[in-house]
Amino acid sequence: MKKLTFAISILLLIIALLFVMDRLLHAQARKAIPKDVCINNLRYIDGAKQLWALENKKPTNSVPSEKEILPYMGRNIQKFSSCPLGGKYSLNAVWQAPTCTVTNHVLP
Repeated sequence: MKKLTFAISILLLIIALLFVMDRLLHAQARKAIPKDVCINNLRYIDGAKQLWALENKKPTNSVPSEKEILPYMGRNIQKFSSCPLGGKYSLNAVWQAPTCTVTNHVLP
């Protein structure tokens, strides 16, 4: 009987540990999602800048405005996107990648 009780308590301990590990992994994933959205926004902005410069024959040191690159952002984009964590985007010159004011939100 004692062996059975011991085995059940070990099994419950393992299940509890697995549950805690699962919760921790989900919490880390939830933190990573806004960063991924921001980096994806930066990719769209960079692509739109490149298309704007190419179509308008702009030199690489030109800095477009949000209004100028909005038509190049994709289908039915009505307003400029923003960082989900409240950061601000800087478009920068065509030759530079756009940046976000939130730490570690950078294009690879």
